[in-house]
Amino acid sequence: MKSLILLTFFNLLVCILSFGQGSFLFEKKERPVALIEQKNQKWIVTESSIYAIQQKDAFKSISLPSVAHSAVLLDDKIYLGTDNGLKFFQLGSKKLEDYPIPNMKGNLQINKLVVDEKGSLWVGTEFNGAFELKKDGTLAQRSQISPVYTIVSTPGKVWVGTNLGLYLLELATDKWTRYAEEGYSGFELPDNYVEKLFPDKLGNLWVVMPNNLVFLTTSQEGSHFPTFDYVGSRENELYSICNLPNQSYLIASKEGIIALAAKIEAHEHEAQEEIYTRPKTKGYQVSTDLLGAPFALQQEKVLLFLEKDKLVWFLTDKGAWSIKTKTLEKNLVKLTQAKL
Repeated sequence: MKSLILLTFFNLLVCILSFGQGSFLFEKKERPVALIEQKNQKWIVTESSIYAIQQKDAFKSISLPSVAHSAVLLDDKIYLGTDNGLKFFQLGSKKLEDYPIPNMKGNLQINKLVVDEKGSLWVGTEFNGAFELKKDGTLAQRSQISPVYTIVSTPGKVWVGTNLGLYLLELATDKWTRYAEEGYSGFELPDNYVEKLFPDKLGNLWVVMPNNLVFLTTSQEGSHFPTFDYVGSRENELYSICNLPNQSYLIASKEGIIALAAKIEAHEHEAQEEIYTRPKTKGYQVSTDLLGAPFALQQEKVLLFLEKDKLVWFLTDKGAWSIKTKTLEKNLVKLTQAKL
């Protein structure tokens, strides 16, 4: 019994020593939804909790009564898209309130929230299309197409992913354009089922479909663009994509983290290929030690990441950690050079 207590204490000590600044564990396994920041304060929203991060520590600020699928910060509120409608959490309080959407009928599930550059809150629902909540408080249904799997914003644009294709709204003209499998020249997609969208800081967009990955660049809109059959293997699932300041990309997947060291814009397009096939788009498997993962999270799958303020944050369903962007970029350069 004594040896068991000592072993338990030793394991706890190892965990504490290896779990330093910029990393912490959730109270239980819970899927991460978003990392939100305002000034020097950060929050991590999971499917069931909101965690406030203060320097080296994190504590649960509030437990959520329904499963959260998306979260964004707008003004001084954290808005949550949940199984049971739109809710918001007033910063500085611990009260979660409902934000009723009058035209929603039946199932109230909300899949994705995003704030566009004009400050409008976009709400993508499972059964009621897409809504726009403007800064003046007016609310309008902008699309009746359901389900809306995802909505993202790039400069001057809002993109809506559905099972009938990808819809682009130009904010300046309020004009919609549809990208689809049966689309006309320059607006084709290999599949109408757009399940995930990942914008980068340059205005480019990754479009994830069940059996294809498309990279839609700002310079290639209305023309052909790189399309890949799969990443890693055909059974792989993509969780998150982000770009670093050096314009390389990280892809979080079921099969681990994959780094794309080259600029995708330089890609020589060949339709329906695997992402490893050409040198300009070669991917590299990244081990958790190169990502700076603490011991307690080295075996966990990364589900979400974000690069901001010279840090890259990695979120799993067990906890989160961060690493300096420059350190990570140096680690990735060493990885790619070693593979040459």
